Parts: sequence; C-alpha cells; structure tokens
Amino acid sequence: MEPAMSKEPKPSIWQWLNTLAPYLYGIGITLILGWAFVSFVQLGFHGPHQDSKPFSAPEPSQSDKTSAGRSPSKQPMVATDNETWLNIVVTPIVSSDINQIIFRTLFYLMVWMMLFLIIPVAFLRLKKFKLFQLEFEVERKENAAVDLAVINATKANLMSYLCSDDAKAKTWGFLHNNTINYYEVLTYFLEEIQAGYLKVFNTGFSFQLYVQDLPHEMKELAEQSAEERQAAIRNKTDNDNLLRKNYLVYSYPYRQDRLVTVISSHSTQFDIFDRHLLQLLHSTIDTYVESIEFMVLVTTPASQPPQAH
Repeated sequence: MEPAMSKEPKPSIWQWLNTLAPYLYGIGITLILGWAFVSFVQLGFHGPHQDSKPFSAPEPSQSDKTSAGRSPSKQPMVATDNETWLNIVVTPIVSSDINQIIFRTLFYLMVWMMLFLIIPVAFLRLKKFKLFQLEFEVERKENAAVDLAVINATKANLMSYLCSDDAKAKTWGFLHNNTINYYEVLTYFLEEIQAGYLKVFNTGFSFQLYVQDLPHEMKELAEQSAEERQAAIRNKTDNDNLLRKNYLVYSYPYRQDRLVTVISSHSTQFDIFDRHLLQLLHSTIDTYVESIEFMVLVTTPASQPPQAH
C-alpha cells in the first residue's frame, strides 16, 4: 500500500525571512570579523604606515634648534595654532592603522546590529524583544490566554463532531461491496481536520499514512507510540525555525496491519488535545467500520443456491 500523503500550505515569505534572519545575522558578523582578521594579517606583513607614539612630544624644528643653540636658557614649550594639544593626542590615535581597523570593525558591527534591531520592529508584529539581559513582552498575556482557550474549545468541538451521527453517516458513504476501506475514511477525516485547522487557526499540517516502509527518522517515534499506546509528540525548540518540523506520530493496530499516522507541521505545535484527537479519530473510525460492516452482513440476505431442474 502506498502511503497516503497530504501537504500543508507553503510558508509565507515573512516566515522564511524570520527563519533565515539569525543565519544572515551570524554570516554578517562572521564576515565583519573575518575582514578585521585579514586586515590585521595584511598589516602584519606590510607593516603599519604610521605608527606614531600617542604622547610623544613633537620634534623641534631646525630654527628652534638654532635658537636653542644661541640661548642656553630653557623656554617653555607652547603649542602653536596649527598643532594644539588635542591634535598631539588625537592625531596619532586616529592615524594609526591598527586603530583604524578596530574603529571600522566596531562601526560595521554597530550598523549590522542596528539593522537587525530596527527592521523587525518596523515590519513585523513584535511579540518579544530581548536586548542583552533585558527582555520586553509586547503582547498581553491575557490575549494569549484567550487565544489558547479558543483553540482548546475548537479542538474539543472536533472531538465531539467525530462522535456524532454526522460523522457516522459520512462513513457510510465509503461502503462499497459490503466493505469499507478504513484508510480512505481516515484520509477523508484527516483532510477535514486539516481544512479546519487552516480556517480556524490559520495554521496547517501535513499527514502521511504508512503500513510499511516507514521512514527511518520516524521509527523511533512510532516505536514510542506503540509502546505507550498513545500518540508521540516531538515539538521543535524554536517554532519559528522553518528548517525543522513538529511531529505527531501514532501507531495503531488495525486487523492484521499496524498503521502509522505521521502528522508534521512547520508552524503548528502539537499538544495533548491533538494527541487525544488523533487517537479518538482512529478508534472511532474503527468502531464505525466494524459496526457498519456487521450491520450490512446481518441485514443482507444470503444468496440462494440455484435450484436443479
């Protein structure tokens, strides 16, 4: 049996930018520090152009030496208009090649960090802002609690729908030749739940049904689910990272087979309600299929053997 598959909607460009931003930030920092390292290496090979001593007194001019030779008396050193004490101290620091590399590196780092602080604030809805050890929560916790309550209530309604007469009536529609294909019914209801998640929660997921040839990376979760007799959940640490997925895996024994349902999502984090919803879905469909097939078997008259003439 080929695994049934259904894909979740593709992430938006803003979600990809949010995922790639930390990598771009790290690459930029690495390039700036790499430029500084190469500049120091080149400076070490070629030698500094100006390596002035920052606090050394200026060399006396030839006229000063001549006048000093004529008069033995010591004159106090007075800074001229063109060479003040500020120039004497600052100029050697600024003109030093080593200091120039350091100052330019710090300037590039500050500009790069400011870009990644300002752009998310300007273009995205800021939920959490962290600067060094300071962390600011912008979204109110009351709103988050209300959203969580709405999500849990909606999932509870889905559970109630699966146990309703409407769901059982839809299962009847898959009856062909007095039998029902369990995998077709399961795929149908998973697609219904998938559409509901996208409409109500604005999030999606993908699902795959396996009877054999389970992917290697899913075997550990499938074994955990079979051992614990419940769906196994593996959520990623950073939910904004689109390079990884959240997984909800359930191993369910159906007749002679062991069916493994794998649900994955880039944006949806699975919880205990999703676990119970998936388990209820499998067991309810199994009950519907058995009861409908038994009812058809009982109510269908046995074929009469042909009479001899």
